[in-house]
Amino acid sequence: MVTSSDYTGFPEPCEQHVDELQGEIGYVLSSWLPLSMNVVARITGAVQLKINLVYAKEVFQMLEVWGRKTSSNVQALMWCIGELELPYQRYDVGHKYGGTDSDEFYLLNPNRTIPVIRDNGGLPFWETGAILRYLACRYGHETFWPKDVLERTSVDRWTEWAKISVAMNFNEPIFWRVVRTPAHLRDSTAIKKAVESFEKRLMIAETQLTQYQYLAGNDFTLADIQFGHVLFRYFDIDISRAKLPQLRKYYEGLRQRSPYREHVMVSYEELRV
Repeated sequence: MVTSSDYTGFPEPCEQHVDELQGEIGYVLSSWLPLSMNVVARITGAVQLKINLVYAKEVFQMLEVWGRKTSSNVQALMWCIGELELPYQRYDVGHKYGGTDSDEFYLLNPNRTIPVIRDNGGLPFWETGAILRYLACRYGHETFWPKDVLERTSVDRWTEWAKISVAMNFNEPIFWRVVRTPAHLRDSTAIKKAVESFEKRLMIAETQLTQYQYLAGNDFTLADIQFGHVLFRYFDIDISRAKLPQLRKYYEGLRQRSPYREHVMVSYEELRV
């Protein structure tokens, strides 16, 4: 059964914005009386439309997210949602919560994997990378996901690299072997080799971060979401790590971001076996 959690409700600024915009109407009526009533009506109508748009955007727009908060893919997604300040409702699904084998979930995602989202009651979307790009395209600002195709591709190459070369070489080869494998079954040699291989990829980021504040440049972008969500577990689990000072500095900077602390720095104790 799908359980509900993390429901944020409607954003608080809505009523404040409406009050401010209604004040604009009052200003129009008091300041533009010399104009014809037709002109005043047009101006006040435009302001009222602005109120309606704000209300529709902030109240009726709601993301639904299916996926448990301890899933690394869900963490990347939720961090992105947090950075974009989008209202959402998340349902715990997968692992000990079950739900992915239900007929209801199959209609959302025939692969029966998480995360899945539905934006404002629309079609369900699955595959983390596709979801993140959708959110970036629809809600991201210019520096987060540039409109210019060359600038966007520069960000996207690091986004894809972070997913394929970093996340996929950490989660199962390292995290699963350290956390999701009983102590008496852990292969320390395999873990050591996996960490060494993984850190060769991190050296690429280390070099990049000697030149820039963030992975794809000096602006925080979608690439940092795909890359940075892995680092909490990398620095937290019980392994020997190489000295990567620029990466450590970058990670400490991510820890200062409220959405990162809320959605990524999450206990994974329920995953231990």
